[in-house]
Amino acid sequence: MTVMLRHSVANGVSPRAWGHVVTPPRLSGIFIYPRVKCPHMKPYTILAVLMVLIAVAVAGCTGTTTEPTQAPTQAPTQAPTQAPTLAPTLAPTLAPTQAPTLAPTKAPTLAPTKAPTLKPDTATMGEKNAVEKAKSYLRFTAFSRDGLIDQLEFEGFSHTEAVYGADHVGADWNEQAAKKAASYLKFTSFSRSGLIDQLEFEGFTPSQAEYGVKAVGY
Repeated sequence: MTVMLRHSVANGVSPRAWGHVVTPPRLSGIFIYPRVKCPHMKPYTILAVLMVLIAVAVAGCTGTTTEPTQAPTQAPTQAPTQAPTLAPTLAPTLAPTQAPTLAPTKAPTLAPTKAPTLKPDTATMGEKNAVEKAKSYLRFTAFSRDGLIDQLEFEGFSHTEAVYGADHVGADWNEQAAKKAASYLKFTSFSRSGLIDQLEFEGFTPSQAEYGVKAVGY
């Protein structure tokens, strides 16, 4: 301590310069460091410094502490719902409907029609002429069967010839009654019963006379 003070004073260094590091002279290979006087600090200053240091330390810890990084919650991935594969519905196979086999219809066997056997013409000359005379009368006016036979007999034909002529002339006696009734009404007026009586008087049967009056409107 004495060596340091003396060396300092001897070198012209003021004791106020203590606190600065002074390079000491080398004495016999020994370095002698000057004593540095630390200024006295008040207690409340020390306390303030400690509080500042604690605050800085706490702030540093707070700043350096990192909040734990929360892993992002990933929404659960739903597996895609696959539509059910429907088995293909096969159209029902219809059994082929067989057309009914129709039994062949046989053509009806027609019985051979025999040609009419012509009878030999056995009519007499008088019967043939009676037929021709009856046709000429019917072309002129209407006759009943009995009236036509009487007329042929009046012309001189025998009763057999007159009957043959009336039956083979081919007359429709109902139609002849209708024509006769119409001819009477053209000549004069008749009641229904009077017309029937007149037709029966001409030789027509009751059924033929009835047919005749109905044909003319009675």
